Formats: sequence, structure tokens, C-alpha cells
Amino acid sequence: MTSFDRSIPFIAIMACVFGSAPVLNARQDGPNDSPSKDARSDAEGPEKRPSDEGPPLEAATQPTGGSSEAASVIFMEVPLPIEENTDQILRARIEKRLNDIPSGTSRPICVLEFVAKDDRGGAGSSFERSLGLARFLASDRMSRLRTVAYVPKTVQGHAVLAVLACEEIAVTEESRFGPAGTGEPVDAFMRDAYRHIAERRRTIPSAVALGMLDRDLETARIELLDGTIRYAAGAELAELQAGGAVSKIETLAAKGDLVQFQGRALRVKHGFAAHLVADRKELAGAIGVSPDLLRDASDMDADWTVAQVDLKGRITAEQVNRVIHLSQDRLRRGPGCLLVLRIESPGGSPADSLRLAQYLAGLDRRVARTCAFVSGFARGDAALPAFACDDLILGEQALVGGPGERHLSAVELEQLGEPLKELAKSAQRDWSLYRAMLDPKFQVFECRKAGTGETRYFSRAERDAQIDPEQWTLGAAVATENGLSASDARKLGLVRFSAERVEEIPALYGLQEQTEVLQAGWMITRIEQLAAQAWFSRTLLFVAFFAIISEASSPGIGVAGFISAISFLLYFWAQFLNGTCGWLEVLLFLGGFAFLMIELFVLPGFGVFGVGGAVMMIASIVLASQTFILPRNAYQLREMPKSMLAVGMAGMGGLAAIFLLQRYIHRTPWFRNMALPPPDLNDPDLERRESLVDFAYLADKVGVATTLIAPSGKARFGDEIIDVITEGEVVAAAGRVRVVDVRGNRVLVRAMNGPP
Repeated sequence: MTSFDRSIPFIAIMACVFGSAPVLNARQDGPNDSPSKDARSDAEGPEKRPSDEGPPLEAATQPTGGSSEAASVIFMEVPLPIEENTDQILRARIEKRLNDIPSGTSRPICVLEFVAKDDRGGAGSSFERSLGLARFLASDRMSRLRTVAYVPKTVQGHAVLAVLACEEIAVTEESRFGPAGTGEPVDAFMRDAYRHIAERRRTIPSAVALGMLDRDLETARIELLDGTIRYAAGAELAELQAGGAVSKIETLAAKGDLVQFQGRALRVKHGFAAHLVADRKELAGAIGVSPDLLRDASDMDADWTVAQVDLKGRITAEQVNRVIHLSQDRLRRGPGCLLVLRIESPGGSPADSLRLAQYLAGLDRRVARTCAFVSGFARGDAALPAFACDDLILGEQALVGGPGERHLSAVELEQLGEPLKELAKSAQRDWSLYRAMLDPKFQVFECRKAGTGETRYFSRAERDAQIDPEQWTLGAAVATENGLSASDARKLGLVRFSAERVEEIPALYGLQEQTEVLQAGWMITRIEQLAAQAWFSRTLLFVAFFAIISEASSPGIGVAGFISAISFLLYFWAQFLNGTCGWLEVLLFLGGFAFLMIELFVLPGFGVFGVGGAVMMIASIVLASQTFILPRNAYQLREMPKSMLAVGMAGMGGLAAIFLLQRYIHRTPWFRNMALPPPDLNDPDLERRESLVDFAYLADKVGVATTLIAPSGKARFGDEIIDVITEGEVVAAAGRVRVVDVRGNRVLVRAMNGPP
């Protein structure tokens, strides 16, 4: 059986499917050169080239609003390469959405974004699967929809067929379209398939489509003597050249090469693309729909599960690692997961927040969708992972952005500039809002586009970087210095849903599954939760101060000193878990303690080491409860007094507790046997008992020091060893001393330099 015989059944099927399509055209241009009317007029010559945006389409000037607009837009990502059952899955999803559209709805829009897994851009796509998808998109049933193929980067291989089957093509400056031939043999059936799809939609001339597929054809753009622009390939091109009707010819691909286009040429030079845009937001404005509708959430079927992971407290590298590892473990168990990131954080580490945001923005949307839920606040850099999620859900009292735990310098902001732009690009958002979340002084303006009325929010730099900056008019500045409230975020189009409790989220997506809370082992989780409680740290400080004051009031090192040391250790450990304590605070505390010991036992009475050590210890405790050293924004100014108040209250509480215990512990029923009652100052026998100790007989006696006297110590007088003091001089052990004064039990001695 010959290859032609094998192709007969396929040709018959194609004839049935496309029987209603005009396979041949009676125009003089011929069947292989049938560009659309818009494409022909756009390509008549350089003086008639369209603008980058192209003429506004009729449907784009009549956007609808509210739920009716949402019902009239279908947005889906087409994964490249097209293989296995990709065409069947997409067809089922589109059919499902199509059935949900009310019958009275004006012609809906179906936007298909072609997304490649790698840089190959669809090379390796199955011809049969690509043809199956193209046949469905070009079928009579799909004529109810206005289909738009969005090519943000590269589409090549047989995936080109699916793009040819759409009514409109939207490209970016980075777009690369073609070639379609991938080195496999090209037979008659394959050529007929490309020709028929191109003739069906007429967005790209069939001659060009064949030139993208077959290396044996020379393809050219020609200008006839009457000024008409045409595209021809192979024998037809040779015939036109031989007829002498050609005034100018531009070769698109010589024999042995394949036709391929860059995005700008596809729109501006040839007019094959209907829109030249920068991203999804510009595409939404070009076709007249809300940008929020160009998000692929249609594949979240009822069997999708919901998983929640919390980002609470100050953001640290450990916290970000935990969130990433927990989510990765969940996704390894299988696809189809709505990942809810619950944020309650003042920020604290822009680098780690950016790392988490990049991870969330890079997740495969066919495996997982992400939404950020903020019911309280996500200040400073904590707003980055919130904006990087597919959807943002806010409570009525929520606050996003604004002053947070970390104040960034100009150098740090400059270093984060490019990563923020890359993050915004991958998350399909404007980077100016990302920068404004970190920099309160950064200005963002409401910008409107002339002609379409599209509204976006740019800084001056981002506005100037647009394809057509002169068409964007700077409006009023957006107030972002104190963050965005829930109502402000809704006005900016950043919020998908509103909810007060995380339990409400599954119902918002039409999911019935119970939310699975992702967390580490129960013991680790409980310990982290305990350490995060403010009362826990304050209680530890109170116990530490109480114990150290108690220890100072009694000689030696006992149980109170041990308890104080353990309490301080637990305090710094808890603050380390909270992300506010580092080596600086620990070293300050240890250094301050060492200086206090020097003051007490090495250099008594000097004062510098004692005062300096105490200041260092207090400073370390204050700094351990916050991420900054000196306050530099409104949030830090509010937090600084709280930290100092907590330390002050703990110290004062310890003093008050010691005072109360000394006065009343002997009256309590449980502790009365643990302490002696205080002496009665009005006891008439008190003075007599104290006066029984009388060393008057030692006056002018000479003795020998039994210990170092500096300035107190012990000396032997005859057979008695008496506690003595000097007037400041130091007497070595075995030195001779003379008693110079006796006052009750206080014996003052002086060193003797020679024999008495």
C-alpha cells in the first residue's frame, strides 16, 4: 500500500469535518494565498502598517462587567508539547465551560495561552494530537466562540497547527512563531492538513503555513504591479514570477529553510497577529475583558483537594524553608491541589520573602493553584508571596504592604530591583506595586490607555518601558506608603475573593473537600506555637529577673541562679524561633554578664564594667524581641516601646515579687514553713541580743591575718579568729595587723609593717 493509499481515509475524514469550509477560493489570489482581509490591508506597504496595538476590534470596545463578563470569557493554558491526551483534556474542559455559558450570552471569548515546559516551545508535539486539537478549534461548534491564541514566547513544531486554528493571534516582543517542520518526513496528508486549517481560519495564508512545514518549498512575500501584497510558495511562486506581474519580492524562506517569525514582525510587518502586547494584562485590555479573567482556574474539578500552610510571625529562612518543604511534600502525593497560604506576618526578610514568592510563582498550574489568604496583615516584604499567588483573598480588616519589620536601604532596594521585575513578570503582574510594598517612598500612578480606556498601575519607569508609553496617561498617585487596605486592593483589581475565615475558601472555588492543614510533627508544631506567644517570652523574662534578684539577695550560687539561667536560655531560644534573635543579641548578653562578674569579683568599686555590663544585657534582651536596632519607619516606632515596656515590666515585676515575698511569704499557708518571719523592730530584747557581741577587749591587740583582707577578711587574735576589715588597704594572708578601732562587732585593723 502506498503512502497515498494510506492517506485516503484521513483525507475523507478531513473532507467531512471541513465540508462547510471554503477549501478553494475563487479570487484571483488562488487557494494558497488567502490571507484575511485585515491581514491583506495591514500588509499593503510600509506606509499603511498598523500600530503595535493594531486597530481595535469591535468586541474589544464593548466589555461587559460583573458575572456576565466572567461567564463570557474562557481562559486556558495549552501545555507544550502537545502529546498523549492533551487535545482530549483541553476539548473536555472547553466543552464543559461552553455548556455552562447561558444561551443568551453575546459571543464568548476563548483565550488559549500556549505555554512550553522548556525552551523548545512545543517542538516534539504529536502531529495527530495537534491536528485533533486544531480540528476541534476550527469546528462549527467552536464558531460560537471568538478564539484567541496567545503566544507569549515560542511555539514551534506541530503545535503551530493549534495556533493556526484560532481566529486571532496575540504575540509579544519575545514571541517566536515557527517553524512547524521538525525533521520528520512530510507527506501529502500533512500538507493537506496544514492547508485546510489555514484556509479555515484565514489568519495566516496557507502558503505561509506550508512554508513553515515543508523545506522543499520556497516561500516569499510579493508585491504585484498593482500594489497588492500576496504570499506564495512553490510552484505558484514560480508561476507568478514567470508571469511578470511581480514588482517586488521578499523571500521568507529559501529552499531547505523553514518560515518562522518574530512577534513584532508577525503583527507589524505582516499583519497576521491581531495584537502585540507585553503580558496578559495588556492582552485583557486589547480584547476588552478584566485581567482577573485571564487566569486558568477552569481545571479545578470537584476532585481537587485543598491544603493550607501557615506563614505566621516574622519571616525567616527557616520559616520559608518549612513552607516550601511542606508544600513540596504535599504535591508529591499527587496533582490537583489548591494550596492556601495563610499569611499573618510583619515581614522581616525581603530575600527570603522573594525566594518564597519565586517558588509560588513557578509552580506548575496544572498540578497546583495557589491563593494567599490575609485576614490580619501582611506587612512589608510579607506582601511579596501574597501577590505571587494566583489569587489574593482578603478579610475586611486586612492590610497588605506598608511599613514592616525590615527597613531597606537604597542599595538593598536597588539590588532587589531586577528580581522583583522577574517575579512580577512570571506572576503576570506589574512590578511597580511589588516595589511599592517594600519602598514607602516609591510612587505608583493610575495610568489609562488612550483609545481602550484600560487602567493599569505603573511607576514612571515602568510606564516608560511599555511598548507605547505615549499612549499611557499618568493619573493620580496611588497611596501605598502605609500599605493597601482590603478596599484599596479591590479597587486596584488585586483581590479575587473576600473571606473572613480560611474555612470559607473551598466553597469559593466550588470545592467540597475538607482543608488539610500542612504542618510539621505535632511536637515541633506545639513548641513553635508556644514560642510564638507573647505571654511566653514575657513570663520567661519575669521568672529570670525574679530569680536573679533572689539569687543576688543570698550568698553563693543556688537554685535561684540556676532557674534564672535556664529562663534566659529559653527566652533567647524562643526569640530565635521567632526570627528576632541572632548571634549579636547572644554575644551582647554573654559579654554583659562577663563584665558584671568582673565588676563584682575582679575590679570592685570601679563602676564602668558594672554599668556597661548591665546596659549590654538589657540591650540584648530588648533587641532579641525585634528585628531592628533603631526604628526607621512607623511600624518600628510602634514596636520599639512595646519591646522596652516588656523588659521594664518584667524587671519591675521581679522586684515587686521579691518585695512582696519578703513581707508576706511567712503568712501564706503553703510557703510559711519555707521562710523565717522578719524580725520585729519593736522587740525590746532585740538591742540586748545584738549587744551581746562585743569585741571591745580586742582594742590595740595585734594579730595575724588568716585570709586575704581586701578590705574584709579574717585574723587570729590568740585562739580566736575574728572577722575584720581595713580602711581600704589590702593585707596579705599571714600579715600582722593591729586593731585600731572597735564598734560593736565591727573590728577595724591596720597592717603592721614591722615588729610591734
